Amino acid sequence: MFDTLSIKVKNAKEIMDYFEKHEINLTQLNEDTISIALNEVTTLADLEELLKHFNKLSGKKPYTWEFNSRYEGLNRSLRREGAFM
Repeated sequence: MFDTLSIKVKNAKEIMDYFEKHEINLTQLNEDTISIALNEVTTLADLEELLKHFNKLSGKKPYTWEFNSRYEGLNRSLRREGAFM
């Protein structure tokens, strides 16, 4: 399972620099588009972390995210162990 979100932004370079400093890997597609890759090991905590950082970048009042799911990624027995796909 692998999904990519592409997001139009006003300042892709600034966003990429910010996330790099926080050791979060995004991809810059062009000057106004970034992408985020999600896969079987992405958890709700990972999504919450991303949203927290995007909220901080927006300069708006902090927001608390509440998810109504207990999904914590693909069952460990089904997760890929090696680098080969």
